[in-house]
Amino acid sequence: MRLEESTMRDGKKKQHMAQLTAGHITEAHYKKMIQTSMDGFLVYDIHGRILDANDAYCKLIGCHREELLNNHVTDFEQFEKPEEIAKHFEKIMQPGSDRFVTRQKCKDGKVVDVEISVNYSKSNGGRYFAFLRDITDRIRLENELHSKEETYRIFVENSPT
Repeated sequence: MRLEESTMRDGKKKQHMAQLTAGHITEAHYKKMIQTSMDGFLVYDIHGRILDANDAYCKLIGCHREELLNNHVTDFEQFEKPEEIAKHFEKIMQPGSDRFVTRQKCKDGKVVDVEISVNYSKSNGGRYFAFLRDITDRIRLENELHSKEETYRIFVENSPT
């Protein structure tokens, strides 16, 4: 590579970084960031109808994007009943965001634990934007640790002194 080509590339990188830090992030940038996120991402309306999902969420649930679109979040929720979800939606609207743990059912019937960080926007008739992180392994490990701690506690309490 010639020096002038390298200098031009470095200049373009610096210009791109300056645009990003100056707040010139385009919609295309946001879409790319969401699509490449390791966490699942959902957009749904005030009725819970799924409007968009990224590849990570599709992989987590085991569905193609087309299968998810226009389904309802209650189709995947395992912890809250539909009426509880409706109340939760209303609760999220007041502060505009929430963070919680729940369980979701995958297409193959497997259930995964997810941590959800959701924001509400009044735009376009009301939209929820949610990042979902699979925490199934973390929950399993925490449960194993608690079980071992309990076994150890019982052992210590019942051992001769």
